[in-house]
Amino acid sequence: MNDKDDVQHQTEQKQNDKDQNKWQAVRQKRDYVLKLPVETNYLRLILAVVYVVVGLALMSVFGQYEQTQIPSQYWPSTVIAIFVTALFIAVTFKFEGKDRRNWRIAVGLISFFLIAAAHQTACGMPIVTSSRFDPLGLIQLGLAFLIMAALTALFFALTNRLRLSVRIVLVMLFVLSCVNFFLLKFRGDPFYLGDLLTANTGMEVAKNYAIGISGTIIAGIYMALAAYAVSTNIPSKIDLGAKKKNGLMRLGALGVTAAAFVLIMCLPIEDVYDSWTPSSNQYITAFVTNAKLLHVPKPSGYSAQAAAQIVKTGSKKASAEVKKNTNAGKKATEAVANGKKPTIIAVMNESFSDLSVLGNFQTNEDYMPFFRSLSKNTVRGNLYVDVYGAGTCNTEYSFLTGNSTAFLPENTRPYQMYVNDKTPSLAKNLRAQGYETYAMHPGKSSAWKRNKVYPYLGFQHTYFYEDSFSHSELTRNSYVSDRATYQKIIDLYKKHGSKPQFIFDVTIANHGGYNVGTNGMEQIKITNMPNQVNSNATHTDAEEYLTLIKESDTALKEMINYFKNQDEPVAVVFFGDHQPRLDDSFYADVKGKSLSKWSGEETQQRYITPYIIWTNYNIDAQSNKNLSVNYLQTELLQTLGLKTTEYNKYEQAMYDKMPVINSKGAITADGDYLTLDDAEKYNTEVQNYRKVLYNNMFDKKGRKRSLYLLKGAPDGKSDQQLRSSLEAYRKKYGSSNLMNVVN
Repeated sequence: MNDKDDVQHQTEQKQNDKDQNKWQAVRQKRDYVLKLPVETNYLRLILAVVYVVVGLALMSVFGQYEQTQIPSQYWPSTVIAIFVTALFIAVTFKFEGKDRRNWRIAVGLISFFLIAAAHQTACGMPIVTSSRFDPLGLIQLGLAFLIMAALTALFFALTNRLRLSVRIVLVMLFVLSCVNFFLLKFRGDPFYLGDLLTANTGMEVAKNYAIGISGTIIAGIYMALAAYAVSTNIPSKIDLGAKKKNGLMRLGALGVTAAAFVLIMCLPIEDVYDSWTPSSNQYITAFVTNAKLLHVPKPSGYSAQAAAQIVKTGSKKASAEVKKNTNAGKKATEAVANGKKPTIIAVMNESFSDLSVLGNFQTNEDYMPFFRSLSKNTVRGNLYVDVYGAGTCNTEYSFLTGNSTAFLPENTRPYQMYVNDKTPSLAKNLRAQGYETYAMHPGKSSAWKRNKVYPYLGFQHTYFYEDSFSHSELTRNSYVSDRATYQKIIDLYKKHGSKPQFIFDVTIANHGGYNVGTNGMEQIKITNMPNQVNSNATHTDAEEYLTLIKESDTALKEMINYFKNQDEPVAVVFFGDHQPRLDDSFYADVKGKSLSKWSGEETQQRYITPYIIWTNYNIDAQSNKNLSVNYLQTELLQTLGLKTTEYNKYEQAMYDKMPVINSKGAITADGDYLTLDDAEKYNTEVQNYRKVLYNNMFDKKGRKRSLYLLKGAPDGKSDQQLRSSLEAYRKKYGSSNLMNVVN
């Protein structure tokens, strides 16, 4: 072999060695990937197979019965849960070193996700939720993980057992979710901490409802079993070797719980809480958010005595002001002067508003010609409310109680959280003046707890979709028409006895969304938008909405014309609860700039609806009397010459200085706009008003009844008094075939 051949041989040998090393590395890598550190045996494998077969077979068996049938949306997750459980029955993973740490983190996250899936499914809610506050649902899911981690840390600090702590959290949340499922089913309301703080709610479920297992709970059990199986790979106990170190670790876990609690209290988690659609929330996140919102801190410098003195001082000032300047102060209205109190009809019309307050646009015809035409015997103006696009019950609450909701935490709904049978109200004060009280809403009786709240607030008679409107005329084939509720008002009026009536009607016909179609109605079209910036925008949603308003205007005309021809005195107060939620392009085109460029004062314009107080007898007409909704009942009582409370008189004094206070700011008597923050920080009247609100709404022991209720005003019905009637109602009407909307 010559030198050349020798060199070639060495080169080939090196290449062969290189190739061999390469393939050996590949084989080693492949061996590493394929070689999982698992433990198993034949018995465990057999049990896993049996579990899969039995689990899938039971799914089929459950499907034979309507109550236990797992809803189709949970089939994929249930099947996955079955196979996950089988996997962890079959094997135990034994990672070492860094891999073991990473595996434990992964197992913990998987366990938390399965726990969340179990309690969401048991509630009958989506596993991953989404809402307009949190479109992807990731914030709510992250908060749920934080809450579960905090609970696990708490139980670990108490037991020194990590796996046991995870399983305690699993069982605790699953039981909570089952209770929530039954309360959602029977009363249409979620189960929150506030229920635990009001006596007998838990017993109410156990005593009065026939509780049976459902398909969603069965699916939740599959998820819970998967979480339990996965948790077998979580270490039972973490031992750092020394007793002192273990003690410090448990103290550290307690610190994690405390830190999570502080974080939850400080973070604005209520911003992603959808209070009116339970299925848009991670239940555990909503439960904790509700618990947080139950506590409303006292305003700086608050005391019950100081609040009472503020009311009394304001009342004295207002009494003199009323005597000089208001129709009720100069003389009683014609009806009251003649010794006959008027029938009072209050209509809070769903989404009724005049969008022209936002900016300039033209339509093919006027969309509220009758409403605009009312001038004789009419007080009217802009009404500033605290909600936009939804949250009907907040406007309702403010009108009936006189309390502003502007200072409450974001997304709080007083009907769900703060109202009880002792809450002062317009209905109770009218009953003290001899009125019979009625409330109606052509939606579900349980929506916003109205089946409880109306009796709490002193309404003696209630009418809902189930009992009065299930066969009524519909608008857009979706919602009970305004005409149907007005006909109910007329029917009640015709049957009235010797007592004057107060009838409160919350309509539903104009409820969003505005993409259904309005066939058969007089169509309103937008013909010109001088400030339009989106050249391709068609605004069909706004046109559908305006068409609905035209329909509402026509129905209002029919009702007013009926009462105009009655000999007995009648007063109608009519107002919108909030503006509709339309596409952002409409707001940009009506104003000529995107919403992000609107000022605070311009944004407040989306919180304006119109109101009128009309009578079929002579009163002094007033126009452009703008006010926020918390003043509306005072304006109504004074206009009609009826008795007012010290609180009403105080609010009159407030109105004289600050006629508008809503969630988007305040407007002074001089017309100056203040942000709500500035009003709270720098305006003494607003600071005092917050103290009075706290006294009336939250200080049950320190609240002086005589300031807020007239002599002889009754309390509302208590939970104990309502229990049997609500159960009888549920049995009679059930929970199916109901209008499925929260309004």
